[in-house]
Amino acid sequence: MRHTSLAIAIGSLLAALAIVGCNTSQFMKGAVSGRVIDIVTAQGVPGAMVTAFNNGGAQVGFTLADEEGNYRIDDLVAGSVALHASADGYDEGTLSVLIDSGGTLQNKDIGVSPHRGGVEGIVLDADNNLNPISGVRVRAQIVGGSGRSATTDNQGAYQIDGLVDGDYTVTATRAGYVEQVKNVTIQDAATETVNFALNQVP
Repeated sequence: MRHTSLAIAIGSLLAALAIVGCNTSQFMKGAVSGRVIDIVTAQGVPGAMVTAFNNGGAQVGFTLADEEGNYRIDDLVAGSVALHASADGYDEGTLSVLIDSGGTLQNKDIGVSPHRGGVEGIVLDADNNLNPISGVRVRAQIVGGSGRSATTDNQGAYQIDGLVDGDYTVTATRAGYVEQVKNVTIQDAATETVNFALNQVP
């Protein structure tokens, strides 16, 4: 009888330990790592803050990226997590990931877009009492890269947005007028004024 009771007790203990072990595995934490990347230059963003939120919107972790933009957040409960990356001079970037129990998700890069500036101004007719010229194509092109364009309205005004910081050539072109080029530097996502006074083709 005593042997039977002992066997039952041991069996109950083993079953309890198995249940505890199962429950423990359910709560094993995971991790996620990657880089915060400038989507324009494809370079890492040093010092970017990466914050993790669960499905309920509660913050469950955060870290600061290193000098190369690398980040890692540990101790995350398995499940869906939203990562938010922020840094001075950038719009916030987000990424949704699924955390595994006891595992580490790697190479989960988060792209962030630098704040953007622009150029604006008016285009006038230098040979006709500085009257505004409509239909002028104005193109702002970053040195060594791509550009954006706009066309002047009836008041001779134009505006080009979405330009990253850098040195630009701004060109005003219209049939019947001599093309004119000016240089401008955009810093701190500012909008710079670039006006033109075009001469008519002789």
